[in-house]
Amino acid sequence: MITKRTKIVCTLGPSTWDKKSISRLFKAGMNVARINTAFIEDLKELKEIADIVRSISSEIALMLDIKGNDVRLNNFSTPIKLKKGDEIVIGSSTGDQIYPANYLDLYKDLKKGDELFFDDGYVKVVVEKISKKKIYCKVREGEVLNPGKSLNTPGIYLSLPPITKKDKEQIDFCVKDGWDFVAASYIRDKKDAQAVMKYLKDTNVHVIAKIEEGMGVSNIEDIIQVVDGIMIARGDMAVEMPYEQIPSIQKMVISLCNIAAKPVINATEVVNSMKNQPRPTRAEITDVANAILDGTDAIMTSGETSVGRYPDEAVRAISRIAVENEKYLESMLIESRIKKQDQIAVAMTEAAFQVIFELDINKVFVITQTGTTARMLSRYDLPVEIDAFVPNDTIKRQLAMTKGVTSYVFPPQHKTEDYSLLKLVEYAINNDLTKSSDKILIFGKVYWTEVDFPNIFEYVEMKKFLKDMKDKLEIKKS
Repeated sequence: MITKRTKIVCTLGPSTWDKKSISRLFKAGMNVARINTAFIEDLKELKEIADIVRSISSEIALMLDIKGNDVRLNNFSTPIKLKKGDEIVIGSSTGDQIYPANYLDLYKDLKKGDELFFDDGYVKVVVEKISKKKIYCKVREGEVLNPGKSLNTPGIYLSLPPITKKDKEQIDFCVKDGWDFVAASYIRDKKDAQAVMKYLKDTNVHVIAKIEEGMGVSNIEDIIQVVDGIMIARGDMAVEMPYEQIPSIQKMVISLCNIAAKPVINATEVVNSMKNQPRPTRAEITDVANAILDGTDAIMTSGETSVGRYPDEAVRAISRIAVENEKYLESMLIESRIKKQDQIAVAMTEAAFQVIFELDINKVFVITQTGTTARMLSRYDLPVEIDAFVPNDTIKRQLAMTKGVTSYVFPPQHKTEDYSLLKLVEYAINNDLTKSSDKILIFGKVYWTEVDFPNIFEYVEMKKFLKDMKDKLEIKKS
């Protein structure tokens, strides 16, 4: 039985590398484990983390967060104290004290007067001059410059590719190791999105585009068409753009993702205060609730679970907020802008929406080979449980990102059509997915073959079904 519809993505880090900590996160409500490569030294460490996650549960999806054209400072030895008017020199070689670790040619894209931000905007500097491949800046805001922090260049198009050599090495490993998602940083337009999708072509990995600056927001509809899902990365977005625009951008992106039946993740500082305290602030509670009421699929933690003191408490808090506020979600048909080849699926999910309310259905079984039908149905925020029956573990884990859906591996049945339906219901009963009082809409292709037409709907009133089938199956009644 679903206790929360909203999914939770947890960033793992120094606070949560060990098995005991990850197990606590899973029990608190984690559905997806995100690995930020900023915390990773090598592929061996990626493998160790993946193995720990899998040893806890095969239901946890794994997400690799690649850096792409996300620029970060090097890990210089000690934090640098600042005051307004100080000079900072950003070099272009590993021999300099401060340099952009993954983009030594940054100086080529800048000019005098450009504003730069570090550490999610807590430090602001202005470029005074560029000389001998060094960037001379004057401090405008900030007190401490910490090593390894982000470097933002609002309004400046950097020449970095959307996928780097290091990214490709990490992606290649994750494809071979059976990971589920790749989150690509700083996707600015359709071209960036296509570059990542092309590299992952013919793999089972789904691509999540991180939207975190103005160009990505401007091109959001084109990006959604290309990728498998979207992350609203509010941290860098609030540095790259006027922060007062973030709430309306968030609502717009969630709405567009719901229209396209693509999962959307709300990220950054969702319960940020819980890095250092065991309870969220009232503003954070409201922020998480509003994202859920707007229709987000998932809430993602960052520092709360990677470096915070109360990681599992943070996940439990999000779960509590989700369960309470999901009571107020309104079920409604959503305008469709889904690509033409999926129009039949759109029409059928809309028909299912009507059937659910007309027949007082209290549970839906969706048989889906790719997960697409379940994602389409989930966007309506139905007041009933959606159980998706999928052919393999990969699709099962990828649906861990989709709100309101619980998935089970139920391989194709190459028997008679009636027998397949019986096997499905038998599986549901034996796994306590239904009880005799249920009215179930079975939606999809019950009998999976290459030649037969799909059965779009099968309506099952369990009490009558069990009575009719008692001589054909020995099944337990619940």
